[in-house]
Amino acid sequence: MFPLADSTTTRRPSRPSFGGGGDSSFGSGRDSSFGGRGGSDRSSFGGSSGGSGGCPYSVDAYTPSDSFSYLFSGSTVYELSGTRVRKTYRVSELFPSAPSRVDAAVFNPTSGMMLLFGNRQVYGYYFSRLRGVFQLDSGYPKRLPADISFTPRGALRWINGHQILLSDGDEFSVYDEFWNQSTLKNRVSSYFPNMPMGVRGIESREFFFQDKIEKVRS
Repeated sequence: MFPLADSTTTRRPSRPSFGGGGDSSFGSGRDSSFGGRGGSDRSSFGGSSGGSGGCPYSVDAYTPSDSFSYLFSGSTVYELSGTRVRKTYRVSELFPSAPSRVDAAVFNPTSGMMLLFGNRQVYGYYFSRLRGVFQLDSGYPKRLPADISFTPRGALRWINGHQILLSDGDEFSVYDEFWNQSTLKNRVSSYFPNMPMGVRGIESREFFFQDKIEKVRS
């Protein structure tokens, strides 16, 4: 597997490079990696999840955070606790000034910032415990840089802290929100040959696609 060197990032020089200190390939069978080789269980959205907010039929974006996980579907965001829907909101209710459609989302536990991507803009939010909603940071929204040529359709935080934006095709970019720049661009098939297409987000062993959840068995 190729190492994903990130020599251009100056935000946190102490962060390990891709492939440093861990398995950067999909198919290793670990909880923190994609595509265990023991098979998978697939379940379609629309079945009962037991949550009070119902269950979405499609996924536009998905990200875990340090408290709950958030699944975006159209104008609705589902707040998840484990596998259960805890509460539903209008996207604009929980994330004021958010894009009309959220194409991708990723949470940075180091900074506590939630990043939403829509129409090639990035929106950065911090959660306000006083108000019970996410507040848009004063430095946002920002236009994605030209070196990220695709519109993000999925996002995830890699095991060493890098944030990866995924295209609908075979492209990915490592994104640094502090500098608003890509620190690495390449093909998914070159670096992650076992990664399935259409991933919107990930939590542990569960892939979130547009129309299904796929659980990996190690």
